[in-house]
Amino acid sequence: MKIINPIQDSIKTLDLISNGMNNELYLRGYHPIYLFTNENVTGIMNNIDLSNKRILLPQASGDQVFDFLLESNTNITTFDINILSYYFFELKKAAIISLTRDEFIDFFYIAKIDFKNNFFNLETYKKIRVNLPIEIRKYWDIIFKSYSGRKIKNSSFCRNNYYSKEVIISINPYLKEENYNKLKELLKDFEPEFINCDIRNLYLYLNSEYDFIYFSNILSKCFKETHNQSEIVNKILKDINSNISKNGVVGLLYLYNYLAEENIEAKEELYNYNFRNNFLSNPNNSIINFSDPFCERNNKSGDYIDKDALILTKKRI
Repeated sequence: MKIINPIQDSIKTLDLISNGMNNELYLRGYHPIYLFTNENVTGIMNNIDLSNKRILLPQASGDQVFDFLLESNTNITTFDINILSYYFFELKKAAIISLTRDEFIDFFYIAKIDFKNNFFNLETYKKIRVNLPIEIRKYWDIIFKSYSGRKIKNSSFCRNNYYSKEVIISINPYLKEENYNKLKELLKDFEPEFINCDIRNLYLYLNSEYDFIYFSNILSKCFKETHNQSEIVNKILKDINSNISKNGVVGLLYLYNYLAEENIEAKEELYNYNFRNNFLSNPNNSIINFSDPFCERNNKSGDYIDKDALILTKKRI
């Protein structure tokens, strides 16, 4: 389901850039975008065999799509309530085809100090736009003609996470030089199906089975203020159960700072802690953990101080 209106969507985006986020934009599905993932995709892929799988996952920054594609996964469906994630994915896809790896990183990376104004640089965009689909090009042409990269960088359009380039490369297999060049070729004939919807309505648009369904940390974010999150999540799982293959796996909830949550003080951490333990009490669920690359390293051992984790579940019989 891919219904876009580049003129209307660009107008809403310009509103987001110039005036910031508001309730109308939020309710209509125009949200800030993630420039890069803040999840350790490398850690996930080192723990789960994701080669030659049918995959369903959030569009988000697009990074997981690129990473999973490298594992011979051409049957990929994405979903997101944020329509801007679709335009952004197409921009990233065209950028990979058009640019060297270093040019690509510079174009999307927000440095604390950017003397060269590489971020969303107009001259670089001109190299990218020739590989954009016509409707997507209309949208981005309006954005780049209206605002500079500096203005976009400092607006509500994107989530400015100042991670180092080294960290971003370490958690994304596709940003390794040899993988990036391989991905260039794979993307030329690749177009995942995109579903623009709320996760609670996702099942209405699914007509296939998937071997790996990934929910990132959406469940934690969506239902943070509710007191019946278990009921909501169980309904979502029930609704998509027929779309999970016989031996399929669901990445139910990505957990940041998994070890740090053992020492609970902040209310927000307590929420995630309870949410995590609630789902771990289900015998159908399991957990994998891996390094949290955004934590400072332990000076003595060189190991990461904290861990991230992913709660897994499977098809209900």
